[in-house]
Amino acid sequence: MLESQLIETKLHPINDAGEVVGILIINANGALDVSDFERLTKKVDTYLEKHTHLHAALIHAEEFPGWVSFASLISHLKFVRLHHQKIEKIALVTDTVLADAAEVFLSHFIKAELKHFPYCAYAQALEWTKHQ
Repeated sequence: MLESQLIETKLHPINDAGEVVGILIINANGALDVSDFERLTKKVDTYLEKHTHLHAALIHAEEFPGWVSFASLISHLKFVRLHHQKIEKIALVTDTVLADAAEVFLSHFIKAELKHFPYCAYAQALEWTKHQ
């Protein structure tokens, strides 16, 4: 079975008052598995118990990693369905050829503002996530 190290979460101050709003960093380093989405759901839900929303999610993957199984894809779709309305912005930081199409296609189905950045523009994408 392929392994991935999917989840890394950081909180960044985003305003002059020093208020912290969640920015979720997702590093996808391999094919995604059901267990990745179980860990992601637990981490996000724990954060949302104390906060109304995540300010942003930054998805960082050089190429689209795919899924280990059909069940993994279903877990991914379920996560999106249950959480997309609680995320204000999503930065897709990747060189995959699907990213530009995903930016347009997904904007019809999710509430979050979505923006694609090249994989090497991680710092720029992170800066974009920090601003209202």
